[in-house]
Formats: sequence, structure tokens, C-alpha cells
Amino acid sequence: MKRGDKVKSIILVGGGKFGGQISAVMESLTEWGIIGYVDPIPNGIPWLKYLGTDDELKDIRQNVDNAVVSCGQIQDSTLRVRVYKKLSKYKYNLPPIIAKSAIISKTAFINQGAFIAEHAIIDANVKIGKCCIINTGAIISHDCNIGDFTHVSISVTLAGSINIGNCTFIGMGANVVEEIQVGDRCFICANSFVKKDVNDNTYYKNPWEKLY
Repeated sequence: MKRGDKVKSIILVGGGKFGGQISAVMESLTEWGIIGYVDPIPNGIPWLKYLGTDDELKDIRQNVDNAVVSCGQIQDSTLRVRVYKKLSKYKYNLPPIIAKSAIISKTAFINQGAFIAEHAIIDANVKIGKCCIINTGAIISHDCNIGDFTHVSISVTLAGSINIGNCTFIGMGANVVEEIQVGDRCFICANSFVKKDVNDNTYYKNPWEKLY
């Protein structure tokens, strides 16, 4: 941040544990000043001000331009999609939030509302969709395309030229080999090794994996 730049106000929409993770990352991003969070339940993020439920979003928009979709996503992306649509309706700006320790290629494209967590690596010519979560330590190699509202979990490795659909979850520690196609609304179990294409709406695990 350059001297004289103005701190921009922002709210978090979602007060669970994932919201706490995002707020912790944003503490080191000096361009943002978190006003508080919106959630149906108060006291979700004790160190931030509770601003009320989604019903308050229209009024908050009169004073705050920016918002983050900070509800998590494992089994289902429905809630994140709903929150995104509501924030878009009120014309909030949804900036990507990128941790300082993340490594992002200059030729990568990060779409609105995406969250790139600590120590993630995004290589050349990667495209990250709207409101994606790229979690801690994930590695996304060159020429991958990650669809909207997809969650790439902790320590996932995606080799080159992989396409991941919309609203898909890639579990912790999974590895996907190069040029694989993974469809929409898939669930890839933790520690899976994906070496073949995965169709839409598939629950995928290794044939030999008995823990998931």
C-alpha cells in the first residue's frame, strides 16, 4: 500500500470459522478495514463487530461499498451462491482477497470474490472463477481453469491444464494429474488421486481408499 492510499471499508458475510480465517488473513492486508460481519447468529467472530443478519445488507450498503462472501463450503455451494447473488443485487464490490504469502503468477486471472489463502501457489495462465476458495498451501499449476464457487482445499495439488467445473469441492491433500476434466458439483474426497476425468455430480474416491 502506498503512502496516502485510503483504507477501504469492507464487511464479511458469514460469521463461522471460515469467516474467522478470512478476517485473520485480512489483518495483514493494510488496504482493507473490516467494519464487521453479517450472519444469522451473533458472536461467530468474537473479535469483529456483529452487524446483524442479511436483512441489514441493503442499509449497510449505503455506507460500505465492499463485501466478502465469508461463509464456507464443503458439502454444498448453495449458501455461497445465495449470498453472492444478494450482494450483487445491492451492487456491492466483491474484491478478491489474496493472502500476502500466496504466490500468484502475473499471468493468472483471479475473479471477483475469490479467496486465496496463505502459501497457495497459482501458476501461469491459471483462471480462478468467481467466489472460489483456494485454501492454505494449495498448488495450482499452469493453464488450469477453476470454475465459479469451487473450493480447492488445503494442500491440494493440481497439475497442468486441468479444468474444474463450477460448485465443486476438492478435498484436503487430493492430487489431480495433468489434463484431467472434473465436472460441476463434484465432491473429491480428501487424499484422492485423480487420474481420470470425473463427470458432473460425482462423489469421487480412490478405489483402494477405505477411510472416506
